Amino acid sequence: MKKLILSVLVALLLCSCKQFSLIGSLTTISTRSINDELDYCVVASDVNSTNKEKKKKANRSETLDGAIDLALRSVPGGEFMKNARIYRAKWPTKRPYVIQGDVWGYCDRQFNEHKGFAVGDAVIWREGVTYQKGKIAAFKSHDRCIVETEDGNLRTVKYTDLSKSLE
Repeated sequence: MKKLILSVLVALLLCSCKQFSLIGSLTTISTRSINDELDYCVVASDVNSTNKEKKKKANRSETLDGAIDLALRSVPGGEFMKNARIYRAKWPTKRPYVIQGDVWGYCDRQFNEHKGFAVGDAVIWREGVTYQKGKIAAFKSHDRCIVETEDGNLRTVKYTDLSKSLE
């Protein structure tokens, strides 16, 4: 009976532990050169923000430099990160590091285009039986972007669901 109670307590302790521990927060982080003379703007906000994104092996690396590069390469036109948080997986793994934060890139339109869409483009998409209108605010990943609706709300929408609008 004591062994059963002890094993249940150990299982509860292991299940309740966080899977990632925060190592530190940085204002700006990059493995690339930043040119002070160029204009930069937010390309994607809160990259790798969910536990599901952090668990993906494609978003984690063996080194901090590698994790930063993966986060920057996951967003088209990404050059550096602001408000970055560095996490380390608590369980033993070959790829323990993941970086979360806002990815910044060049404000020039040619660097802010992805899959035929650009930041600021007017778009429409279907949610249920109604059509929504908005403007692309930022690129989130290779298959999703953040759209600001007409009423000011932000939504994450797949590129395949979007169509360009004339307005």
